Amino acid sequence: MLQPTTPLYNPRYDQAKRVTTSHRLISVGLFSSLADPEPPYLPPYWERRVQPEGSTYFVRDSVPKVITSADMEDSTIQENIGTCIGAVHKMLSEQNLKLSDSTELYLELDEEAESGRYYLVDHATRTLFWLESVETDELGIPKTVSGDHLRSALEGQYWQHVEYFPCHQATGLNLSLNELIHVFSQAQADHMTSDTSTFPYSAEQSKEIAQILTTFQSSSDVSGYARWTIARFWASVANYRTMNHHGQEVCRLSIDQSILESTAVSASSWAYELTSKEAFFWSSRVISAPL
Repeated sequence: MLQPTTPLYNPRYDQAKRVTTSHRLISVGLFSSLADPEPPYLPPYWERRVQPEGSTYFVRDSVPKVITSADMEDSTIQENIGTCIGAVHKMLSEQNLKLSDSTELYLELDEEAESGRYYLVDHATRTLFWLESVETDELGIPKTVSGDHLRSALEGQYWQHVEYFPCHQATGLNLSLNELIHVFSQAQADHMTSDTSTFPYSAEQSKEIAQILTTFQSSSDVSGYARWTIARFWASVANYRTMNHHGQEVCRLSIDQSILESTAVSASSWAYELTSKEAFFWSSRVISAPL
């Protein structure tokens, strides 16, 4: 059985497993061209990738591409993931839907491995979607005021997906690097000319981030490290825009402005239940201010 999920609920930072180290025998020529060990078996079209932070994930070259953090070198996991893929194809067939090449399917197995969770991303439109109707509160997505506002919230989740899985060739992925550099340059100017900017990074931080991003402009081969970095900052920008109702009829232009009805949000919940990792990137002056 498959349930909808989002990158917000990805358990990657809630590692509960423990490992035991031991001394090992280094045989003659081990890891050299003389005796390169046989790699673990993977099913056809599957490849293993290592994310810049060090975690591994697996990608199946298909339409849609399939992404999972489950250990596809385990035969039982292979069978369970195969069952989940079959369930997705059944939903597509029942609704007479055909996915584009720019779509990726993320699958996550529950601990008992008897059920799983899924979402799909479309790189062409920078969004998450599902093959069933689902309420935003079930997905941890914040309340919004319009369809465009909801799309903004989903774009933040999209960039988080790219950050978590940046080390494969994703069809249709457009990192919009120049635009992101300009976002941080404008934010620097905003802070330099205003004491009430809502942008979460200071002028100095924005300058440093723009300089980091500029280093990727001269590279013709975009690495997983570059995709990870760019996606993380796009996720921060997308979340900032969602929180401040960027592009909506009523948007928050100043940190000392309140735009929500007092009953709509509490001081402890307006920040959309940021994870501890996300909260680290948000300046305390922005998070503590009333929306």
